[in-house]
Amino acid sequence: MSPTSSSTDARTPFAAPVPGRARRRSQALAPLSREHHQALKRAIELKQASRQSARTTWRQFLRFWEHEGNSHFIEEETELLPAYARVADPDHPAVVRTLLEHILLRARIATIREQPEPVEADLNELGTWLELHVRHEERVLFPLIEDATGA
Repeated sequence: MSPTSSSTDARTPFAAPVPGRARRRSQALAPLSREHHQALKRAIELKQASRQSARTTWRQFLRFWEHEGNSHFIEEETELLPAYARVADPDHPAVVRTLLEHILLRARIATIREQPEPVEADLNELGTWLELHVRHEERVLFPLIEDATGA
C-alpha cells in the first residue's frame, strides 16, 4: 500500500471494522483506555475535516500527537506488549495488527506533515484509520492482554 494513497485500501488492517464492544478495563489498562477516548475525539475531528477546517484540524491533531498520541504508542510498544510477550504468544495476530497499524499511522502522519497544506481527504482517512485502530485495541488487544496477564 502506498503511504500517499488517499482512500482506505482493502488490504490494510484498517479496512475491517472490529465487531463487539469494549469491556470495562482493568485498573492496569484504564489509563491507556482513557487516552483512547481522547484519540477517538481527535479521530472524529479528522474524519469531519473540511477544506475550510483542514489547517486548524491538522494543527490540533499535531498538538495531540506530539503531547499524547506518540507517547501512547511508545508506551504500548515498550511496556504493554513486552509484558504480554512474557506470558503469551507475541506473534498473535492482534499484536501483529497493532504494531502494523502503529507503523502505518506514523507513516501517514509523516506524509501529511510533508504537504504544504493538509488535504481534507488525507485527514479524513487518517481519522478513519485512527478510529479503527483504537477500536481494535479496545475490543481485541486489551481483552487479550487482560486475559493473558490477569491485569
